[in-house]
Amino acid sequence: MKIIAFYLPQFHEVEFNNKHHGKGFTEWTSLGRTKSLYENHNQPRVPLDNNYYNLEDDKVKAWQIKMAKRAGLYGFCMYHYWSDGNLLLERPVEQWLKNKKLDFPFCLSWANHPWSQHLTGGNRKLIRAQKYGDEEEWTRHCDYLMPFFKDERYIKEDNRPLFIIYKPQDIPNLNKRLEFYDKKAKENGLAGINFIFQDPFFANSKSSDLSHFKYGIEFQPAFAIQNMRGKLDLFIRKVGGYVINKVMGLLKKQLTIGAKKLEILSYNDIWHKILTHKPANNKMLPGAFNDWDNTPRNKEWGLSLSNVSVKSFQEYMEKLIVRTKKVYKKDIIFFTAWNEWAEGCYLEPDTKYKYEWLDAINDALESTNERPY
Repeated sequence: MKIIAFYLPQFHEVEFNNKHHGKGFTEWTSLGRTKSLYENHNQPRVPLDNNYYNLEDDKVKAWQIKMAKRAGLYGFCMYHYWSDGNLLLERPVEQWLKNKKLDFPFCLSWANHPWSQHLTGGNRKLIRAQKYGDEEEWTRHCDYLMPFFKDERYIKEDNRPLFIIYKPQDIPNLNKRLEFYDKKAKENGLAGINFIFQDPFFANSKSSDLSHFKYGIEFQPAFAIQNMRGKLDLFIRKVGGYVINKVMGLLKKQLTIGAKKLEILSYNDIWHKILTHKPANNKMLPGAFNDWDNTPRNKEWGLSLSNVSVKSFQEYMEKLIVRTKKVYKKDIIFFTAWNEWAEGCYLEPDTKYKYEWLDAINDALESTNERPY
């Protein structure tokens, strides 16, 4: 079984974050400001041995590979930020490409969403719009991507690299653009590209055009939570959020219309939804997660989980691995996440669980005889 973990590169200082979030801001900054908001709230979280690493250090990446192999993970899916030619957080991923000693499979997820100031506490003021260009910009994007796609470590199927797109519904001329990228890949000696969609709203919308996508990800826990909510609630969140973001973009100021106080959901209920969900079509790939708590970013407007348990997680993973083969007829699970510390979903060791999450995945893979190596 190929478990591919989403990988966040925001653990190094960049000028953009310094300007909008304060000098020296990284993902660790949000984590360090966190406070416990309710009884038995697992916050603040601290990396084991105070390992507040800098991802520009290749020794850190080598350590991450060692830990990932301990768990039996197949690879990382690294977030890629491109807006009409402007890159963000690109240095760790580019360093990974350059250093062939980092011997671990990877792929890219184009995180094509606008940026707000929510990283520093719920402020949704727009600070970076997501922009798209014409075919000249498509060419520049392809030229940037091709060295990654052609790398021997890049995850491929039949010489077709996997390329995840977070929000396909936001891309103008989507199908024409995907056809252009596919053609460019073939011109570069590849067999094409296997496009994969990620956003739960796109996955759950009956109006989404899936014709150019090989797969879709049941991106967890967001996918399950979305399917647990009522239709009216979902409509308000989808349409209301879209309108608010547009208005904020025009006004350049924060709005808190419809903001809710802290929401606490049941870990077991979410996993029950994951393990009983019937895939909507034969394109879907199952997703998994180990925990969720985004209060380091959203504070009292965040979402946290109750009754999180490593023992339960291992049991759920065992069932999902079996289900992936029997129900989905697939051999890939996308996992949230390797290092989303400010959203509470990470496998890297911390002071509470140490290596337990890593070992739980390994044990689940071994008990189902599905370890990839």
